[in-house]
Amino acid sequence: MDIVAQNRLSDETSKILYDIRVTAADINIDWLATGEEFNDMEHTPEVRLKFWEYQKNTQNYALNTNFEIPHDGGFRLIKFSSPLGSDNLVCATVGLDNVLKVWALEDSDNIYKQGKTWGCVKKITYKYQPIESVSFSNDGSLLAAGFANNLCIYMVKNMELKFVLSTPSSYSGLINECFIGLPKEKSKKTTDNRKTILQSFIKSLESGDDKFVKSLSSDKKSPKPLNLNEKSKPNLHKQILQSSDLGFFQKILTFKKLSIPSKFSDKTVADKVLHRFNGKSHSLSKKLKQVPHKMQFKAKHKLNRLLPTHSNKFDEVASLLQFLNISKKSGQMNGFSNGVDKDDSSEIKTIPKETKKIVQIKHICFCSGEYAHLVVVCTENRVFIWNLLTLRLQNILKLSVEHVTFDPITNLIACFTRYNECELFSLLLRTYKH
Repeated sequence: MDIVAQNRLSDETSKILYDIRVTAADINIDWLATGEEFNDMEHTPEVRLKFWEYQKNTQNYALNTNFEIPHDGGFRLIKFSSPLGSDNLVCATVGLDNVLKVWALEDSDNIYKQGKTWGCVKKITYKYQPIESVSFSNDGSLLAAGFANNLCIYMVKNMELKFVLSTPSSYSGLINECFIGLPKEKSKKTTDNRKTILQSFIKSLESGDDKFVKSLSSDKKSPKPLNLNEKSKPNLHKQILQSSDLGFFQKILTFKKLSIPSKFSDKTVADKVLHRFNGKSHSLSKKLKQVPHKMQFKAKHKLNRLLPTHSNKFDEVASLLQFLNISKKSGQMNGFSNGVDKDDSSEIKTIPKETKKIVQIKHICFCSGEYAHLVVVCTENRVFIWNLLTLRLQNILKLSVEHVTFDPITNLIACFTRYNECELFSLLLRTYKH
């Protein structure tokens, strides 16, 4: 029996020792904030936020406040509201859980430690969107946060959301969908008719006479009823199946309205219905990642109760098959085939839903002085300059920026690109130097 535990060697020689890593930090004239992480790949990662106060007597920093697990997963950045001032000082932290937290000084409630300590005053999220950058204005009164491609402006005094500025994804060079239409050949008669109609319409607007508008409404022809022959139905059936603008259920409804017979197997309809349910469960499982680790078990339990079971799913499939008058035994209707093999014994495979790409704000920089109303926002491919007085875009530049800063003396904006180049922009002259 080893009582003193000194007669055996430790097993540290055969193990990998992990160090505590400081992943984010920011400094003020009186304070230092650090974000620490420790992960040994076996236990739950340890995340700590520490505020250090500068001691003038010892010329060193002393620990003032320590927070355990302020963010799930770790830190992205830490930012003080002012590098020099200490009055009304706040600190913003962004974690890997896409949550923005604001910390402020308050009186200590601990009887063993008097004075000022730090505490969380606000927890901010915006539509469960990712956040990678925050910035304070020069006077510390405004806080700008970049949630995806949305620039959210908050008042630091009461942390109230003032407004949200966003641009379409096409402004950042990202196109999710593209449609190309080829115009038909135009004859001279159509162009002449358009010119005469446009001229008469302008004259009616200038004179205030509504006779021309009434004549246009009276000249409208009622649409002709659609008469389909039995020979044209197979071609129309193929065109509807090949069209990408209509969904699966829309195609079925068009077949029913046009009285075009078609057949779909049980597997095809069931696959489409289950795809809808899996799309909802996929979006809810994404939101589960935003929940803290302590509450994830309860959230998963509630999610399993809310989501329909497999029996409910197949009940809805059966009702849909009954609505379409499809026999469960044969699994088809008499008519044209869509080329889908019927195999009820095979497993139903769910197709993952394609997620649209999101434009993410990487850097935010407030200007100062007479240009304090301008905010520089950098995405992956663009640089936007927003005017907070007019709430409009003042300029757009095509640049891939890694770091941006503003010089209040020369009124120059310096952007360092990913290709190791420095671009200088003058707000006064609106000129650009390379």
